[in-house]
Amino acid sequence: MPSVLTRFAILLLLVVLQQGQGRQRNSQFLTNDRLTSGPRVRAAFRDAAAPSRAWTVRIQRDRAPVALGVIVDPDGYVLTKLSEIQKPPPRPQRPQAEGETEPPPIVVQVAGGKEYLFRIAATHPETDLALLHINATGLETVPWATDAKYDLGRWIVTCGPRGVASNVGVISSKRREIRAERIPGILGVQLDVGGGPARIVSIFDNGAAANAGLQEGDVVEKLGDTTIRDSQQLIRLIRRQEPGDVVQLSVRRGEDVRDYEVTLSHPFGIYLSQYAQQIRMGGELSDRRDGFKDVFSHDTVMDPQQCGGPVVDVSGRVIGVNIARSARIETLALPAEVVVRAIEEMRNSLKTSPSTPPPEMAE
Repeated sequence: MPSVLTRFAILLLLVVLQQGQGRQRNSQFLTNDRLTSGPRVRAAFRDAAAPSRAWTVRIQRDRAPVALGVIVDPDGYVLTKLSEIQKPPPRPQRPQAEGETEPPPIVVQVAGGKEYLFRIAATHPETDLALLHINATGLETVPWATDAKYDLGRWIVTCGPRGVASNVGVISSKRREIRAERIPGILGVQLDVGGGPARIVSIFDNGAAANAGLQEGDVVEKLGDTTIRDSQQLIRLIRRQEPGDVVQLSVRRGEDVRDYEVTLSHPFGIYLSQYAQQIRMGGELSDRRDGFKDVFSHDTVMDPQQCGGPVVDVSGRVIGVNIARSARIETLALPAEVVVRAIEEMRNSLKTSPSTPPPEMAE
């Protein structure tokens, strides 16, 4: 007579075979609309997200998203993610008009579609938050749930600027500190440091340069848009990047100049280099994603440009602010009580600094 373990193994095999036959009958075994980012799942959380429409704002440049934010004061104060609004503007996607020299400004779009220019009234580097001031009054403000609980597996909703459930997930880690760790990416080459151009003397096996196809004797002339004068400059610029970052190199080989896309490797070996690439496979990550004293994690897959926006529970209570897309299936959020404390500290700094009126409404 078969043992309990044998009977369980047979039963498990039958289940697997049955599921396999089901997949053959239906090529879409799990359709997109049933994913946590799909419309059916998000529709189930519509009521929880709806109130956020009044106090969630979209921060954008030339109609392209920069970040989300929340209104924290009826007299035009908006909270958002500091490092996202401080990013340099991307390369223009359209030809510049005659006489146009400056990139389009970043604006705050409130409910109803009105757009406002802003000034940065105060910053809180510890939490990567900024307090913006726009020329508006009588605004509805976000109601914080400072008594919220952050139990593992609890459903949460990331709200969009029109009161929609943009993303749905569950809390995957309790509140904790994320210490700042700065590990530079490496190119995997030895450079000629004798004072001439950035010439590659040797290439390490399985390194970033070897995988990209660079060769000994190549001269790196550009990194992105930056002209490389010598090896020391190239070393400094590479050290600003992280393992897994992709850099564009213009390389002279003999009389030819070739462009290479190089994924920087980890200084501690190929395994960690592959891990650094894997955590980016789910999409773009936030530039600032560590150095936080008190955050919780959820498994929502979202864009860095959605940071600064509210996180609500299934009852619609605002339990925090998304602050960083940190890994392939991890987003960090600041708890509501941490956000409220940061706002108070920024407000106190305003009392001791000269008041400057906000800019007029955007054209």
